[in-house]
Amino acid sequence: MVFFLIALVATISLRAVNVVLDFHTGTAKALWYVGVCGFTVFFIYKYRKDSVVQRELKDRQLVRKFLHRDPLTDADYEVIGTILCGLHSKKDRINYFFIFFSSALALIAALIVDLR
Repeated sequence: MVFFLIALVATISLRAVNVVLDFHTGTAKALWYVGVCGFTVFFIYKYRKDSVVQRELKDRQLVRKFLHRDPLTDADYEVIGTILCGLHSKKDRINYFFIFFSSALALIAALIVDLR
């Protein structure tokens, strides 16, 4: 949950930079740093999490077992269940929505400020 919130704050911060830049450059810089640092922390977390999943798939040879319809162990089912639960998570969808929504708002705000 912490990394999800970090990603949301980073998303909003980076999208707000252009809007705030015209009014207060110091705040825009602070937002940029918060956004970039937040995304750095978030993507390190995601990379490590995905690396664990990839390692489990490789070590347990789950892809080969599936393709050859080999029997699965209880531990194999546990790994598969963990992966499926992660794919079913609402957090990623919410994060994608905020990225899209805040990007659209930032684009509209930037166009309004630039076209004045």
